[in-house]
Parts: sequence; structure tokens; C-alpha cells
Amino acid sequence: EYHLFYQYNPHGCDWASMHWGHAKSQDLLHWEHLPLALAPDKTYDKHPEGGVFSGSAIEKDGRLYLFYTGSVPGRENPQTQNMAYSDDGVHFTKYENNPVIPKNPLPNASEHFRDPKVFLHQGVYYMVVGCCQGDIEADGDGKVLLFESADLRSWRFKSILFSSAGRYG
Repeated sequence: EYHLFYQYNPHGCDWASMHWGHAKSQDLLHWEHLPLALAPDKTYDKHPEGGVFSGSAIEKDGRLYLFYTGSVPGRENPQTQNMAYSDDGVHFTKYENNPVIPKNPLPNASEHFRDPKVFLHQGVYYMVVGCCQGDIEADGDGKVLLFESADLRSWRFKSILFSSAGRYG
């Protein structure tokens, strides 16, 4: 069974209060729409101009985990990495100790810290997250950060995987 999660605003066509829609398919041609997977309803993701931004999913021991960016513009750390889980693949519960990564660990970090991709490699879970260090409108330096975890709950910053060095935005 294939699951598709997508970021959208169920209240209109403009960028506001982003949610995660959810659909599943047996053949990638015919899709069944399911209830909303994630809605912005917590202090770390509820904002009319923010919400539940993009991320990824991973299965562990029969449980489906979603990792996503919670966005609340105007805060000191406006974008955080969060987790939700489901035992039936349809109804999701946000982790009670969110955010799992509360802020960009780099000095002089901009508000842009988002889009977690989680994967398993040789028994260790890894998460890559895109960010910007410095002023994104001027000389901001795009980076891809690497975090690691043994249990999908506690994450540790490991390294910078890529830095644009001011060349690629």
C-alpha cells in the first residue's frame, strides 16, 4: 500500500494555515482520500501564516511516523521539527514532547529551517533538514544539516552535509 501526504490549505487557495492531506493507493493510479493526517493545532505549528509544513514518513515496528516542520512566524525559533505517529496508518497523534528538534543549531541562523527527511541506515535513524545561515535576502548560505537518533524521539546534530558557501542561495 502506498501513502501520499501533501501540504495544502483546506480553507482556500492561498498560502495560509497549512495542513497535511493524505491518500493511499494499491497501484499508484487509483487513490482513496483519507482524513487529514495533520492539522495546525499546537503552539509549535498553529499560525494563520504558518502551520504544518512539509516533511517525510517512515515505518518502525509496525508504526508509521511522520516528521514535519511546524511553522509559527514571529517567534524566536519560528520553524521546528516535529513528529506524529499512527498505529493504523490513518489517525495520527502528535508526539507529546514535540518539537523533537526545537531550533536550528547553527549560529546566526535565519528563520528558514525546514523539510525534514528521515531515513534508516545501518541501524541508525538520520534526518536531513534544509536551512539558511545569515540573511536569506542578502548573502544567506543554504545548508543541509544532518541529525541522528537511535529511537526517532531524541535527535542529535551530527554535521553540515552541504553548504552553498553563498553560491546557490
